[in-house]
Amino acid sequence: MLDFTNTSSLTIERPVNIDVLNGSGKLTVIIKIALLVLTTCSFRSLGAESAKPFVTVDLIGQSSATGVCSPGSIPGGRRVFWVDDVHVAVVRICIARTQTDEGEQEVFIVGTDRHVVRIRTDPGFVVTHGHIGTVLIRRKHDVEILDSSLRNVQTLKCPNEQIRCHVFLPPSPGQTDFAICSIGKSIEACTFYAGRPATAMEISKPDSFAEGPYQELALPKEVHLAHGAVAVGEKETWFFDFEGLLMEVLPDGTTKQVSRERWAPSNSYCQGEVSIAEPRRFLATCRGAYVDTDGALDNIFGYTRVAVFDVSTRRIVLRIDGRANTWAALSPSGKLVAVTHGDKLQMYNVH
Repeated sequence: MLDFTNTSSLTIERPVNIDVLNGSGKLTVIIKIALLVLTTCSFRSLGAESAKPFVTVDLIGQSSATGVCSPGSIPGGRRVFWVDDVHVAVVRICIARTQTDEGEQEVFIVGTDRHVVRIRTDPGFVVTHGHIGTVLIRRKHDVEILDSSLRNVQTLKCPNEQIRCHVFLPPSPGQTDFAICSIGKSIEACTFYAGRPATAMEISKPDSFAEGPYQELALPKEVHLAHGAVAVGEKETWFFDFEGLLMEVLPDGTTKQVSRERWAPSNSYCQGEVSIAEPRRFLATCRGAYVDTDGALDNIFGYTRVAVFDVSTRRIVLRIDGRANTWAALSPSGKLVAVTHGDKLQMYNVH
């Protein structure tokens, strides 16, 4: 079982520049390490009890290659999302080494029964989720729609087949599932799709695609440096403020903190995701580091905090304490959470 909180089992996945600790900075770092130990112990004792997974899968044994990335690319992180309520997609991202190379992505579909289906995409592919039960693979001039077994069920052409297109997802569940946009020097044309099979939708489009085809949710003017705004109800918006606090917009336009339960350190960078089904659940994933070393020692001092909120009660119903570079996703029903760190995937029940 993967232990997200056992610091004795941490491994450094990239070279570390120890020079960041020279000079007078050594004393500062020692003090911060002491504070780190106290803070870590404190956070483990607060909020909902950290959950135990019901499924753990080691993905490294599923790859036919010894290395994840080809010689023209380097490891660039992971993404995870639910295809439906019984299948999770884990995407390994490889970033191009030079401008003449193209990155690549490798996809694993893992069932709650631990069955794994694997596909390694060609260079230039980008993978994301579509309508429930589907995976989207974007090529240069079209988008392929796959089912949970990674079989092709539909292919969509880009609006302008002469230039590369991109897939955009709405910030919250809505009337469309995704948009395909052809992009030259700017976004030139977009087609919105919904349903299965994916059908083009006639909807009101923004005057300009400069910020993407989907409008960001409006927040009060008094709110500064906010991010991650998500509609958790018909007239209800949650967002994270500049300190990483989860806030909600009230009907009169003012804001207040969703919950005062302590589950993540201040000044974390947080992202949110809401379930499609009722009762609505909200997944908050927050990342940060206890010691600022400009990213050089994030594998040691970094953290990830995952919490699932019941939207109606504003209470935390699931909490997972993770290490740096941990990624989480909420199932469409809101009843399951998938968490990936390194080559481990774990699934949790939300009660």
